[in-house]
This record gives sequence, structure tokens and C-alpha cells, in this order.
Amino acid sequence: MQFLKKEVVITEEAIKKLFRVPSIISLSEAIWNAIDAKAKNIHINFIKTQLGAIQEIRITDDGEGIPFDKFEEYFLQYQKSWKREAEGDFHGKNGEGRFKLLAISKNIEWKTIFKIDNNEKEFSIKISKNNPKHFEYSTPEITQEKFGTQVILTQLEDKAKELNSDATFYNLIAIFALQLKKRGDLNIFLDNQKLIPNDFIYDETAGVLEISIENETFNINYTFVAWKDDFQFNDNKHTYFFDDNNSYITEKPSGIKGNFVKHSVFLKSNYFKTFDGLNEELQNKVGKIRDLYKKQLFEFLLQVRQKQAEKIYSDFTTKNYYPFQQKSHNDSLEEKALKEIYDLCAFKILEEDPKLLIKKEHSIQLVFKLLKKIVEKEENVGKIISEVLELDETASSKFVNLLDSTPLPSIITYLDEVVRKLAFLDVLEEIVHDEKYKKKLKERSQLHKIIEKETWIFGNEFENKVGTSDKSFSEVIKQHMKINDLSEKEIEQIIYDFNVDKKEDHLKRLIPDLYLWHDYKLNGNTEVKNLIVELKAPKVKISYEEIEQIQKQRRGIQQNTRYSVTNSNKWIFYIISSEINPTIIKDELKGENNDILYEDENKNFIVYCKTWDELIRKAKLSLNKQKEELQIQIKKSKHEELLQQYLNQVDFRN
Repeated sequence: MQFLKKEVVITEEAIKKLFRVPSIISLSEAIWNAIDAKAKNIHINFIKTQLGAIQEIRITDDGEGIPFDKFEEYFLQYQKSWKREAEGDFHGKNGEGRFKLLAISKNIEWKTIFKIDNNEKEFSIKISKNNPKHFEYSTPEITQEKFGTQVILTQLEDKAKELNSDATFYNLIAIFALQLKKRGDLNIFLDNQKLIPNDFIYDETAGVLEISIENETFNINYTFVAWKDDFQFNDNKHTYFFDDNNSYITEKPSGIKGNFVKHSVFLKSNYFKTFDGLNEELQNKVGKIRDLYKKQLFEFLLQVRQKQAEKIYSDFTTKNYYPFQQKSHNDSLEEKALKEIYDLCAFKILEEDPKLLIKKEHSIQLVFKLLKKIVEKEENVGKIISEVLELDETASSKFVNLLDSTPLPSIITYLDEVVRKLAFLDVLEEIVHDEKYKKKLKERSQLHKIIEKETWIFGNEFENKVGTSDKSFSEVIKQHMKINDLSEKEIEQIIYDFNVDKKEDHLKRLIPDLYLWHDYKLNGNTEVKNLIVELKAPKVKISYEEIEQIQKQRRGIQQNTRYSVTNSNKWIFYIISSEINPTIIKDELKGENNDILYEDENKNFIVYCKTWDELIRKAKLSLNKQKEELQIQIKKSKHEELLQQYLNQVDFRN
């Protein structure tokens, strides 16, 4: 077969640009050409070595072939193609495709059969990367073969190695999805494996956008496709541009990471007609076009991800690491509310990381047990989860805002603490009254350490307000001065005077069990209430010896003006045990509750004799009242179906 030579009019710069296209785009050019030739069946075959490397690529189609008369006139001219003047849907009208194939191959041969005058004729075209401006072609000869074209790529470039992966199959599906869906008679095969987009499409939506550029308004038809998880394409450019004739123009990033939801965007508009894949003018306008569709795309993908997460979550709730019974009519009101918050948070975690449930079961159990603890204990559960998942502002706002709109997290956190305190009081009541514990319980090493952590029992205002615990009287004075904002220098002088003053020796030997404090506003001023607590082992009755001990501490503060501070005029003293000597009760105590041992006329210094029974009863009464109020708040709050509220929040456009 004799070959003739022709030269293409093209610049070196243009050729170099075309050689830089990605390998998948290079391969797809031959497929587009086959589609343009009205092929119904297109076969891409990778001929491999014994070691599995691709050594040759063949693309075979049953299309109309390349008409020789059009080849002579247009095939050898860059930026001109026989398809540009033809009617109908065509991909390539710029004559670039043949050069893009050289991005993955040094030598290309087209063997094509076309029909003319009721005869099939065959001829070949060859091109070499070493001399891309020159084509060799043979003269047509009559053949008995059916019309069509085979493109043979040999002496492959290193870039072609990228095609030797499963991703090529999925990338081709993504690129040709619309054509395959539009044309029911079109079949594309890669190594005999058929490309069927519908097998991998999870969801899709379409619509029309309007764009105004340079005083002209154009419509852009869009189709968004979300792929299933097993769709393994690795193309980082997810947006494909077409003109009104479905001619492929170029592809660009969609603006949303593919790992959010695997997706492709197909844009079709007459506006793209004058552009090509290397045109800088389009490059400068892609951002504006992307801004136009990005909101709709994000909402579509978010809807898809939530649908996927719903299925995953539904399966999750049937597993043994889900901490609630699916359908329980015996749950308390707070348990139901806790479940609503947990469900929303667990759903969000699975929405962000759907592969979490394929990890080892003990790892999954740990994650969701920790989640339950966070929901129970933390008011800012939404913020915590958003930070752990590293959500961006867009992804987290609806989730966090929904949790912020309900008081449930803070109510449940508080209610859980109230329930814990009530349980603590039950235990305390038993150990200070039951004879088997009462006789053995030691004041300093046991009871003291328990009460030190639960100072709310003396009033909520004293919770976590421990100034000193089992420290000398000088330390009490020092902490008292710090609380009242005295300077370090003033405090040092007061403590020095205290230590050198022989009159204070009796105070130096005193060691109060607990010194607590509480600051509050009164008439615009900050006041400080001080509480000194003396604990006695439950087996010890409060008698005159114990009374004198607490009174010494009271006198030490009251009679020495050196320790008085203008805004700290309230001093309360407690001496506590399980029982009080009846004589003390009869002769020494006064007040409405018959528990005041001493009270000055201004009520700035008050000494109380208290029993554990009285303290526990009062604390239980207060906590039970709080519990009832919190349960009423839960009942009034709109906590039902928080997860459904979250799913309904997005303004999805279909």
C-alpha cells in the first residue's frame, strides 16, 4: 500500500499545548470521534505485555468512517474540521483531537472504511509525534469489510501508564455518561467491559441557569450526577462543558471536592460554542460560571449525602453498639430527649465519615460510647463534634444552629448532674446513719475527702468554691484576703503580723476542715460570703468540746479587725455530725430551726450546729424541685425528631 504525505498548518506552540492534555482526555478523543461518526459500538482494547503493561491501544468503532473527500479538504488543517460544517451533534469541530492522541502515543494509525457510491472503501492515515505536522495517507481501495474506523496507538508515552488502572473504566463512564444515557443504541466497551452509567449513578438532577456576561444573557442547562460509593474514578476535574450541539469543549474542577460526594457536572450552553479546551478566554470566566451553579450543586450533594447517611444510620441503629432500645415505651422523658440529640450527633458523624462502620467493632463501640458521654455531659455538643470532625462553616452551620436552637443539651447536662447529686445524697445518708458504716467512717481521711468534692451540699453558691481544705488558720486568712483582691504585699504583711503576734498562738493551732466562699452583687457592690465547716465523724455527738472548737474560730475572725474587709461582712460557721447532745439542743441552740449557736446583732457572724439528716433533707428537697422543673422544660421543648428537622433544613432544588 502506497502512502502519500501532507502537511498540517499548525504552530509548534499549539502542538505543545495539545500534547499536555491528561491521558484520559487524550484517550477520550478517539471515542468522541467514533460517537461523532454515529458509531453504535465502540471497543477500547489495551494490548498488554506478559507483565501486564499496556503496549498498544486500539479503539474500534462501527461508525460511518472518515470520508476521504472531506479528509483531503479539512483533515490536514488545524482549527478546521469536516464536522464544523456538518449538521447535528458533534464533539470535535476544531481538528484538535488527532493531536491530543499524541499525548499518550508516538505513532497513530487510523484504518477507516467509509461508504461512497454504494461501495465500501478503505484507506489509512498515519501520524508520528516526531513530525506531527506531517500526515501520511493511502489512497482508498474497495473492501468487503463493513464501514467503521480503528485507531491504533503504538510506542506509548509514559503518560499512558496512567490508563492501566481500574479508574480508567470509571473515568470514561463519567465523561460519556450523558451520551450513553441519551443514546440508547450507543455501547462503549473497555476490554469487553461495557460502560453502563446507570449501574453507578446514585442520583441526578437537572435544571437551567441564566448567566449574563458582557451585556449578553445565556441559558446554561446543567445536569448534576452523584455517583455511588463504589464508583472509583480519580478524575479531579468534575465539570464538563458542552455547546448546544453536545460538542465537548473542556473540563474544569467543579469547585467542590470529590470526596464530599463523588460527582460530575455537565453544562450545556450556546455560550460555550466559541470556546475550546485551551482557550484562555473561557479560563477567565469559569469562576463566574462556577459561582452560578455551586450553591445548587452543594445542596444537591448534601441531599445525596444525607440520603446515603440515612441508610447507613438505619443499619447502625440495629447494631449492639447503638446505646438505646429502638422502640421502647418505657423510656423517661429525659431519656427520649437524650436519644434525639444522640441520634442527630451520631447521624452527623456517619454523614461525614460513612466508612466509620467498616472499622473493627471495638473501635466503633468506643466512638459511640464516647459520643453518648459527650451528649450527656456537654452543653456545647454541636461545637465539640464540629471541631472533632473539622467541619467547615458551611457544612457545620445548619447542624450547630439546630442544636443551639434547642435548650435540650444544657437541660440534659444539668438534669444528669441533678440525678447524680440525688444518688450521692442517698449514699451519704447511708454511710452517716447506718451503724455498720457510722462506727468505721473516719472524719479526716474519709468523710472530709468525700465532702470536699461535693460542697454544693451547703448550698449551690458554694459549689466548687473551696478556699482551703484541712489547712492552717493562717492559710484561711491568706485565701480570704486573695478572694477580696488584696495585693500580695498587703497579704504578706498581714500574715507576717499574724505569725509574730503571740496573742494569735491559739489561732495558729486551729485547722478548719473547709473554708468556702461565695461572691455576689449587692446594691451594685461585690460582696463575699464566707463559710467555715467543721466536720465530725458520724459516731461523734456534738457536745461542748466541739462547740468550743468552732467558737474559737469564730472569735478569732470576729474579734480581730486586722482580718475584716469592708465587702466581706458575712461569716458563717458550721459544725456537723450525725447527732447533737440533747443538752446542747435544749440550752444552747436557738432560731426558727433551733440550729443557731451564735448570731451577732447585725447577723454578720452566725454559727450553726447541723446534723447530716437536716442537710441531706434540705438538699434533696431542692434537687427534686430542680428535677421537676427541668423535666417540665424538656416536655415543653420541641425535641421530637431533631434528626428529621436537620434533614428538612436544606432548601434542595430538584
